[in-house]
Amino acid sequence: MKERNIGDKLLYRCYQRLIETGERQGWWKDKGPMLVAVSGGGDSVALLWLLKKFWDGQIVAAHLEHGIRGDDSKGDARFVAELCSQWDVPLVMESVSVPELQRPGEGLEAAARRIRYDFLKKAMEGASARWVALGHTKDDLVETVLFNLFRGSGIYGLAGIPERRGELVRPLIEMRRDELRELLKEHSIPWREDSTNFDVRYSRNLIRNELVPWLEEKLNPNACEHVAALAAEALTWRKVHDDRCDTILETVRAKLPLSFVAWRRAAVLALANEDVTLSSLVRREGMHLGLKALNRGRTTELASLIEKGGRWRFQWEKDIEVCGSSSHIAWVRRDVLRSGPAPISVSVAEALSIRTLQWGPWRFIFEEAPLEAAPYVGTHQARICCRSKDETVVVTPVCRFRDVERFRTFVPWWLEAWWPILSISSTITYWMPLYGGRHEPQNRPGPRMSICVTCAVEGERQSVRGNDQVVL
Repeated sequence: MKERNIGDKLLYRCYQRLIETGERQGWWKDKGPMLVAVSGGGDSVALLWLLKKFWDGQIVAAHLEHGIRGDDSKGDARFVAELCSQWDVPLVMESVSVPELQRPGEGLEAAARRIRYDFLKKAMEGASARWVALGHTKDDLVETVLFNLFRGSGIYGLAGIPERRGELVRPLIEMRRDELRELLKEHSIPWREDSTNFDVRYSRNLIRNELVPWLEEKLNPNACEHVAALAAEALTWRKVHDDRCDTILETVRAKLPLSFVAWRRAAVLALANEDVTLSSLVRREGMHLGLKALNRGRTTELASLIEKGGRWRFQWEKDIEVCGSSSHIAWVRRDVLRSGPAPISVSVAEALSIRTLQWGPWRFIFEEAPLEAAPYVGTHQARICCRSKDETVVVTPVCRFRDVERFRTFVPWWLEAWWPILSISSTITYWMPLYGGRHEPQNRPGPRMSICVTCAVEGERQSVRGNDQVVL
């Protein structure tokens, strides 16, 4: 047990809040290791110092030199390295250039956040850490609530920053930024100041440096405490509401290829209600997929399209679209809306020889079957009779099949160029994987044979950002 040498009221207050927060978040009695994200700023330095001083578990510091502020970024990295060396804290460090790693259409702040969390995940695995501690304070919570309020995020946005999300924890969420800096000064602990934090051209900085001080000075000295309390109430509401949304989403989800996730439109319209609205379900699905949250106006617009029905598309992010028809709603990559694969044809002999035929995301596996095996067409497999190995196997997209109108009842418009129909040249048999088809054995005299065709389709990950669950 570490010695608790607490000689002043401020330090004791921080110590007590650290214990209360750690017990509530579930890590206080754990031994770690805990990865501590340290930028070099006052909040993260205070976090590292408090954990080193009072927590019994093992800590490992992590710093990402992001290359955004040139020499200042390198100075931050040197400072963190020296501090960790003085305090005998293991350090994981990496240098990158965020501007060079930005994705098309991605803002610099969003890119930095994405790359930072990717780094922390990798560092966590490398250190075999059980927790990742972030230096967000009550001030960050308040600023996030106000930022969300003014960008139209609705009640969801009022919940602000969660104090824990899986292995990510925020031990300083009950502490104020000013008191942490006062603590560092009292104990002669240095930190780095990011000059860009004072640039009020950025909305968050404007809230931090001008709006919040004005609220506390002119309106109510306890304004931040009240905003934080509102965030706690909104979070409690959101947890209950999210559970209700998830129950409905589990019911309405459908299996469609090339989709991150898909809904059965009739089911979602039947289950949405005044409490769990279409807008709520849209917002919740976006969270599951790891997409950037839409503001209230765009969320309402998407919900209206779903309710209206018909053929439509909605751009959520630069390369992510939501597509709708009278039967389905699906989140897809924009690539899906371009031309699909061209038709292909091979002889039965060639198909049996190569065994596997790839057509876009679809994979067909061919085997010769006993002639006496009953022919049928199923969802993932078909047994088809043909005259000989000289017959031709044709794979055609639905949009180019001769009876296309017949299949539009089953296939959403955005998948018509990507959904295959397999046919044999001398028969009137056709097979559409996942739906079935039509098989009429030949009655003409002459040699006959039977082939078995199995089909699988590559699915999309459930999360746009890399979750491993696959939805077909």
